[in-house]
Amino acid sequence: MAAKKSSTTSKSRRSTSVPDTYRGFSVQATRFLYYLLASPSDAVVSLEAFEDVGVETGDGTITAEQAKSYRTSNPLADRSVALWKTFRNWIDAANAGALPPSKTHFVIYAPTADMGPIAKAFHKPATS
Repeated sequence: MAAKKSSTTSKSRRSTSVPDTYRGFSVQATRFLYYLLASPSDAVVSLEAFEDVGVETGDGTITAEQAKSYRTSNPLADRSVALWKTFRNWIDAANAGALPPSKTHFVIYAPTADMGPIAKAFHKPATS
C-alpha cells in the first residue's frame, strides 16, 4: 500500500530568509575571527554569548559588538528599529551590571551603512 503525500508538503515554498540568515551569521563569524586575531593573548572572544561578538580582556575591558547585515534597510538610520533595539539592549545590560559603561566599548559593525545623525553623534562624541 502506497502512502499518500500530504497536500501541505507537496509544494512547500523555499524560504528566502535562509540566505539572509546565513549572511548575518557569516558577518558575525568574520568579526569573531577578526577579534581572535587582533585581541591580546589574555582576551576571551565569544560569539553569541553576551553580544553578537564579545571580547573580555584581562584588565576587565569589554567590547560588545552588534554585527549588522542588511540588504535594503539601513541599520544606522535614525528610524532604524535595529538601531533602537541595540541601544535598548545595551542600556538594559548596563543597568543590570553586565556591561558596565566605564569598562565597555559598544560597537555597531555595519559595513558601508550610511550613518544617520544619531549614529554620527555616538560615533564622534564630544564633551564640554
